[in-house]
Amino acid sequence: MKISELAKAAEVPKETIHYYVREGLLPKPIKRGRNVADYGDGYVEQIRMIKALQDQFYLPLSAIKRIMVLQRKTDPSSLRELKTTYLQRAGRRRGPVIESESAFMEATGLGPKWLARLEDWGIVHPEIIENEKVYHKDDLTLARLVVEMDRVGLSPRDGHNTESLKYYSDLVGQIAVFAIQDYLQAHLGKLDSETFFKRAEAGGEVVGTFFYHLYRKKAQGEMRRLFESL
Repeated sequence: MKISELAKAAEVPKETIHYYVREGLLPKPIKRGRNVADYGDGYVEQIRMIKALQDQFYLPLSAIKRIMVLQRKTDPSSLRELKTTYLQRAGRRRGPVIESESAFMEATGLGPKWLARLEDWGIVHPEIIENEKVYHKDDLTLARLVVEMDRVGLSPRDGHNTESLKYYSDLVGQIAVFAIQDYLQAHLGKLDSETFFKRAEAGGEVVGTFFYHLYRKKAQGEMRRLFESL
C-alpha cells in the first residue's frame, strides 16, 4: 500500500511513518520507483504496537526500537504461540474472581472513594466483562493491604500523603516494564513458549521477593543514616 493509505489505516500522519522508518523502528519499505514505496499490511500492526508501547508503557524510542527489531527477527508463528500460551496461563493464575464493585468493597473493606482512587492510580485494575467489573486475586490482596495501612497508622488522617501510593504504583510500573524488556531481549525467539513463561513466572516470584528485601534494607539504611546525621 502507499504511504497515504498506510497513514489512514494506522491513523498516524505520514511524517510519523517517515520518522519511524528513519529511526529504525520500522523496516524500510520496498521501492517501486523513485518516489514510490510499497508498505505491506504488516506495517499497520507494527505502528499500532509502537504507539501502544509509547502511550501505555511510556517507553523511550530507543527501547521501543530494540523490541521492534526483536519482533521482526522472531518467527510470527512463534509469537502467536507465545500469545496463546500467555493468555491460557494468565487465566489460570488469576484465581478466583470477585464480580461487581459492591462485592469487592465488602470483601476488602474499601469505601467507594478509595476504590475509585486505587483504580485511577492503576493499583486495582479490574477487567470489564459483559459491562461488569471483575476483580482478581492481586486486586484483592492490594486493596486489603491499603486498608491495613490505614489500620496501622499510615492514613491521611495520620498525616500521610495519599498521592504517595500513585507515585509508588507509577514507579513500580516503570521497573516492571524495564524488567519485561530485559527478559524479552534475553529470551524472545530462543525458548519454546512453555519454557519461556515458566521461567518468567519463576523469575517474577524471585525478583518480587528480591525487591521486598531490598526495600527493607534500603529503608532501614536510610533511616539509620538520617538519625546519625542529626
